[in-house]
Amino acid sequence: MDAAVDDGPSKAAPDAEPQPGLLSQIWHRRGVFAATFCATCALVAGALMLMPVSYVAAGSVIVGDREPLVGSSSPAWAQKLGDPADMESNLLLIRSPRLLRMLASEPTTGPAVEADCQGVARQPLARLRPFDCSRLAGPEAQLLWTQDRFTAGAVGRSRVIQVSYKSPVPDVAQTLVNGLIKAFLDDQHSKMLRSRDDALDWVRQRLMQVDTELRRDESGIEEFRKAHGLVRGSVGPLTSERLTSAVQQLSEAKAAEAEAALRVRELAGGAGSSRQALDSRTVADLKQQLAQASAQASSAAQRLGAGHPQLIAARRQQADFAARIAVETGQIGDAARRNLDAAHARVAAMTAELARRTEAASQTAESETQIASMVRELEIKRGSYIDLSQRISQLETERRILEPSTQLVNLAELPVRPAFPQRMPFLAGGVTLAGVLATAMALVSYRPEQGGPLALNRMTRVPILAQIPSLRLRRTTAKDLLGRKRAVPLQDALAQLDLDVPLQEAVRVLHARLALAGFGTRWRSLLVTSEVSGEGKTFLTLALARFARAAGRRVLVIESDLRRPFLASALNGPPSPGLTGYLEGGAVDVVQLAALPGVDVILSGEPSQSSTELFTGPRFAELLEWASRYDLVLIDSAPVGLLMDAALIAPLANGVMFCLRAGRPPSTDALNTLPDLQRANGNLVGLAITSAPGEKVPVYHLGASPRLHLATAAHAGLA
Repeated sequence: MDAAVDDGPSKAAPDAEPQPGLLSQIWHRRGVFAATFCATCALVAGALMLMPVSYVAAGSVIVGDREPLVGSSSPAWAQKLGDPADMESNLLLIRSPRLLRMLASEPTTGPAVEADCQGVARQPLARLRPFDCSRLAGPEAQLLWTQDRFTAGAVGRSRVIQVSYKSPVPDVAQTLVNGLIKAFLDDQHSKMLRSRDDALDWVRQRLMQVDTELRRDESGIEEFRKAHGLVRGSVGPLTSERLTSAVQQLSEAKAAEAEAALRVRELAGGAGSSRQALDSRTVADLKQQLAQASAQASSAAQRLGAGHPQLIAARRQQADFAARIAVETGQIGDAARRNLDAAHARVAAMTAELARRTEAASQTAESETQIASMVRELEIKRGSYIDLSQRISQLETERRILEPSTQLVNLAELPVRPAFPQRMPFLAGGVTLAGVLATAMALVSYRPEQGGPLALNRMTRVPILAQIPSLRLRRTTAKDLLGRKRAVPLQDALAQLDLDVPLQEAVRVLHARLALAGFGTRWRSLLVTSEVSGEGKTFLTLALARFARAAGRRVLVIESDLRRPFLASALNGPPSPGLTGYLEGGAVDVVQLAALPGVDVILSGEPSQSSTELFTGPRFAELLEWASRYDLVLIDSAPVGLLMDAALIAPLANGVMFCLRAGRPPSTDALNTLPDLQRANGNLVGLAITSAPGEKVPVYHLGASPRLHLATAAHAGLA
């Protein structure tokens, strides 16, 4: 393009056309981008409005927290905590039909399920398939409705199970989740209570049986004694030992007196550490229970903290056992003193009794043996009765403080935001998707190789004289921003030329290359044409005229578009017969000087349908012969793709410049038109690409005043 333009078409052309950047391609197809973006955003907004809204309420429980009523976990319990099958079993249990039936039996479940169904029926898409909520009246129907909406799963690798319910009504989701969690906890607790209750019932039945046997044996012993006249002494019946045991009893009484005195002296040194207290079965049992209560209190203090109810109950039980031990040891002391007094009296009584017992005779040894055996059996049953009574007390205590291994972590809160769709993430994703699709559509629809100037140069082998950038007008409407061209009045375009420095530089390059080709010196006339209208050929013709006039040349502009003339109205020129009148045989004086400052203009005049016939006559050639007095004659013709006038004028002019708007793919007619102009002996000097997008024209100017007002230069002594 830097080479001078010759008489004929140049063969030189660049091998490659620089491709615009990504943003430039998107901007070039901004209409497609905006349409795709808006359509996608509209679809996303519509989907957001039509999608069913659902709220999710979630609560949590922890399974296998600790072994009930045991201070430290046993090996079996520790193995159970790490067993994945145990967690899976609880997950299956919490969503089992049995628990769901328990939930359906609650009075709040029926209204909640009905409200859930009505919420689903109110969804926009649900209107296509109406719901009959009246069929959810029974427990089985409610079970089928809720079982697919409940979700239970482990939280990570922990032992926490999270239960959730999805519903379009927030309070329904909260009610049903909390109801299922409560049913699960109650079921776990009742299962553990049933085992304790079964054991307690069995011990109570056994206690009642032992009590009945005790009463029967005591009555039998009394009846036996009455029947055989047996008298029970301190050791046993005295029937067989009346004479020999009197002395022994007296000795025993004295020994008991001495022993009672010794016990009183021991109790004076401390009742709790005395032998009587240590030998007491009751005190030993109470101390053992106190030790167990102390161990439980210590374990609860370490695991639960000072204020836990279980710790308070254990400490209360510990204090109760300590008080009972104190009472029991006090009673032992009182009994020892009473025994001492009784021993004194017994010694005196036995001394008197010795005389009486020597005179008495007792019954047979067989009766004594029978009564002794009956007494031993009675004592054994009394021991069993005491053990059973203690076991009942222990089981009742365990039942009162029993806590299940599954415990509540938290109940479900009322959801305030829908779980799906989440408005902001959904819209953000939709905008992102719209941007990606719009960018893809803009890049796919961009076809630089179809309308690029260098591609046209390769196809036609016609040199490109210059690329003229678009007018940089302020865009004020949505159509302008979307890239839809709006017609610019010719006067406004020429006025913008005075201010648009890149546009001036591009026209200046075009003028210089035409001057180097000899136009304005060796060659006089230049035909400016295009394939169709709207390619900017008229504006470019007048702009070249102004630059040539500013260079000191005498310029004549001939408007040869006789079908659609518009220079007269655009330039506010005076009425004139114009070129049409001249070609029809009118006057020769058709040149107007006031149309453009410093430029002579021949307007087309009245529109004529016979333009082709007029140009085939001799008068237009005579007009060009007359116009040779000018340095440069610019002929603005009708589009060659629509009318043959330009092909008729081409051999009469010294050269032809073809205008083509950038970005518009040249049609087959345009590709055939250029060779037709050459075959008509037209000297096709080059192409002028108009409305080139994003073209960077270097500006070399003086100081901070880059603008050159061509109108001022034209009037500065050049007219």
